[in-house]
Amino acid sequence: MPSNKWDAWDFLSKDGQFFKKDMISPSFFITPDAYLSQALTDEIKLHHNVQPLLASELELSWFEEKFQGMSMFSLFEGQGENSKNQVFLVLESQNLSKEIISFLSDRHESQDWGEDKFLFIFTGKLPAPTKKFVDIVSKHHSVNEIKTPKFWENRKLFELFAKKFDLDFELEAKTYLLDILEKDSATYFNTFSALKPYDEIGKPISAKLVKSLIGKSHIEVFDLAKKFSQKRIKEFFKDLLRTDLDYDELRGVFFFLQNHAIKIYDPTYMKGKSRLSKYDEEIKNASKVWNNTDLEKWIDFFSECEIECKTKSFLMEQKIREAYIASL
Repeated sequence: MPSNKWDAWDFLSKDGQFFKKDMISPSFFITPDAYLSQALTDEIKLHHNVQPLLASELELSWFEEKFQGMSMFSLFEGQGENSKNQVFLVLESQNLSKEIISFLSDRHESQDWGEDKFLFIFTGKLPAPTKKFVDIVSKHHSVNEIKTPKFWENRKLFELFAKKFDLDFELEAKTYLLDILEKDSATYFNTFSALKPYDEIGKPISAKLVKSLIGKSHIEVFDLAKKFSQKRIKEFFKDLLRTDLDYDELRGVFFFLQNHAIKIYDPTYMKGKSRLSKYDEEIKNASKVWNNTDLEKWIDFFSECEIECKTKSFLMEQKIREAYIASL
């Protein structure tokens, strides 16, 4: 099992102290979801000159070529632009092929990993062969696991992603977001991504701005999202056309629906969760009903509607009516 288990905010939030020092190659990291994995990747990139690689695209022959020569028990320094050694950051390492896992398992005690350095990041629940591999390498090498945040640690997770996006909030804005948002990495990541363009240097984000973007009719929005998830599109548009929300509130609705559709498109945010919320279950079921091609069109549609609301375009209602007629 992993050598060290960490809370995400301890591992990633202490000014990069863990990543500023020299790191041993190979090193292994386990993260509970894609969004904390991205946060970890960004932190490593800040302090080390790495080449990211996707595990599913690597072939055994590539490793065989690389693992020759010098000892794998070596250190590499951050930002070493003049270093002759390449540092490879293998992302989504849970997708390494069985042949590669077998190859690495056989060599984990050997001295021939070559001159290049390796960092492996695993995301989500590990398949049985990968878990066995991690158990093997943990006996001799550094394996650090970021624990799945508990639901009562929601505030710390919120603050972790706020720091990642370098966002500061008024107290009322922060309280509002903590109350209204789903308490998971995906929601915080997507919400802060959307809020970042509105950030002004030296000024905290106001409650007024947050409420205009996220929307006030939380229950109504979730009812719309439920109908969309179940492909009850006619009802979805009827409710949308009956709403008396203003442009700013509608903008928040479309912002939420866009992120809702993105979660259905990529539900991996819930991997590693010990307990799924009612909303998570809805996303899980919807991902079995929708195909990604259709979802891409809807994500674009919601994004366009959000922009129309931002500009307070008189074409907004017409756009919705045309989409409703098309659904009949």
